[in-house]
Amino acid sequence: MTSKVAIVNRALTKLGATRIVALTDNTKEAREMAATFDIVRDSELRKNRWSFSIKRAQLASDVTAPLFEYSHRFPLPADYLRGLMVGQYWPGLDMTDYRTGPGGQDWLIESGYILFNGDGPLNLRYIARAEDTALWDASFVEAFACKLAVETCEAITQSSEKRQLAKQEYDEAIFAAKRAGAIELPPQQIADDTWVISRLRA
Repeated sequence: MTSKVAIVNRALTKLGATRIVALTDNTKEAREMAATFDIVRDSELRKNRWSFSIKRAQLASDVTAPLFEYSHRFPLPADYLRGLMVGQYWPGLDMTDYRTGPGGQDWLIESGYILFNGDGPLNLRYIARAEDTALWDASFVEAFACKLAVETCEAITQSSEKRQLAKQEYDEAIFAAKRAGAIELPPQQIADDTWVISRLRA
């Protein structure tokens, strides 16, 4: 089982820094890692579709409807980081902007809700805040440790060379994770063939 301390010590080892016993240690290494861990974790989870952090939910409509433009609003799950699928529609990388789904069903993320022109329950597939490190994929553990090393390197070592090496290791870890299937690839849009295009132009 991989613990927070084990992951932090993996990052510190990459920097050639002193390992810690606990994140509450009164050392520079522990303080920097404790201040950075959760922020970097959420950012890294949101950045890629890590299979272990993907969840599904059926959202019930809130009793209060939006004031205008949309018919219903649905509260986002407490552990929500990024949407992957709303109803039958796949959002882009950043699900904070306006999108239009099939059949003209429009939605918007706003103030902790999905605003949607449709009745509930609303199916949602999303990236969750996976806080239990025991459930993390080994590929994510390695990539995250590299990212922690990158983010804390200047404060702990003041070495730009070590930071660059950690960044290189991070890029390699992400590439390896995608190749191994630990990162789910987004759905691909299939281009219309010549027959469809000719029908549209007719």
